[in-house]
Amino acid sequence: MARYGWRTGLAVLAIWWLLAASLAAAAQPLTIACEQYPPYEFLENGQPRGLCVELVQEACQRLGLTPEFRFMAWTQAQEQVRTGQVQAIMSLYRTPERERFLVFPARQLAEERVAAVVRKDSGVRVRGVDDLAGLRVGVNAGYAYGPVIDELQGLNKVEVTSLGDLLRDLVEGKTDVALGNEMTMIHLAFQLKLTRKLEIQRIIYSAPLFIGFAKAQGAKAQELADGFDRVLKALEDEGLAARIRAQY
Repeated sequence: MARYGWRTGLAVLAIWWLLAASLAAAAQPLTIACEQYPPYEFLENGQPRGLCVELVQEACQRLGLTPEFRFMAWTQAQEQVRTGQVQAIMSLYRTPERERFLVFPARQLAEERVAAVVRKDSGVRVRGVDDLAGLRVGVNAGYAYGPVIDELQGLNKVEVTSLGDLLRDLVEGKTDVALGNEMTMIHLAFQLKLTRKLEIQRIIYSAPLFIGFAKAQGAKAQELADGFDRVLKALEDEGLAARIRAQY
């Protein structure tokens, strides 16, 4: 019987290969709309990177899903998930308006701190929300900045469609202050070689960032949200989520 051992081994390997191939083929795609939002999600050499990208990739692997990250303008991302052209969107605040077309897991992907950024030579001082009165405030179209900003009456908002324009307009004097994610502003200022010209004056608001699933896909949205909630809890319990965040 020993002389048949190598044939048996080859047969076992072939079976395992076929099983692995069929499992890979069975993985369901998950289309996710997002924008360039470092360090949470961004493209590097054409490949999706970022702390939220890594968390979602790990969650998808455990749920038998293959994530497909589609980078686009934020207003387009919201429209595509609202109409069901994609199944999910990341990373965003959970708001009553967004809950009309999205289902969210209970657990977050990350935490965001909204900062007030000014030019170093401008003399503008922002110590709180009240100091924004009378200033030209740069914001990104379609963003939620938290109730302290979104519900503020009389705020002179100057909307742009890209984060890069948010900082460029500030440097060029088209705005007096820019509001944005602290980590993203630091990353972009370095990338655009604007670090020496800008400074963060105040953290205006802090809130969790989530992945949301399109209600347009019916019961599947709640199923995905429940699955992600389960896996994100496991990642937290294992300490893997903390290790991923620490890399960024």
